[in-house]
Amino acid sequence: MTEGLLRRAALASFENAGNLFEGATLLVKNGKAPAATALAIIGEEEFAKAVVYTIAAAIPEERRTLADRLGDLREHNVKHILTGMADGAQIVNSESWAVARQEGGQSPSFEERLTDMFETLAKWGINELITPRKKARAYYEEIRKHVGLGKPRKGPGLHLSVTDPSQLKEAALYVDVAPDGHLSTPDRVGDRAMSQILGLKYFLDQFCALPQVLVDDERWLQFADRLCRTRLQ
Repeated sequence: MTEGLLRRAALASFENAGNLFEGATLLVKNGKAPAATALAIIGEEEFAKAVVYTIAAAIPEERRTLADRLGDLREHNVKHILTGMADGAQIVNSESWAVARQEGGQSPSFEERLTDMFETLAKWGINELITPRKKARAYYEEIRKHVGLGKPRKGPGLHLSVTDPSQLKEAALYVDVAPDGHLSTPDRVGDRAMSQILGLKYFLDQFCALPQVLVDDERWLQFADRLCRTRLQ
């Protein structure tokens, strides 16, 4: 868990998320909406990994935490909760960006926005960003109960919660015959493709400065210094 390894891992994860976005976009244009849905969801999972790898690369104290929590990070639900926190970091900072635009006449650069969001994420810390696996599963089970779905069930009439990406991804990939004879095919989730693709695009756009920060040593040193100082406050 060295700084160099984690920077490379963050860059590879972010670039893979971008590749998955491009693949999903091509698939939906060619009438393969269910597969596009699955790829876009996987892309968000890769984006989530880029976030935690970046924090651990920038803050030495977080590297041991990440090493201890890698098992939890492999759980797909954990990564989707993490993307929600990344969205939260954007929301937390959006008001100050708007004020800066009004008072200064221009918006912060993408790199400044990136640093602000990562400062927020660094304050929360990897232990908070990576939800324990059992807690993450319970979180989505509770959502299903809240919207009246109960436990996941099979069948063409299944109402897939938009808040349960892992369940949606599974439905987008597999054909299934339930004990009561209902046949389920990936086509039932084809109408979700564009919303999932746009969701992935949102994260790639908001964090678009990350690759150049990861590969440029001077930018990286300034970025990492900001995050480390944030943790000390």
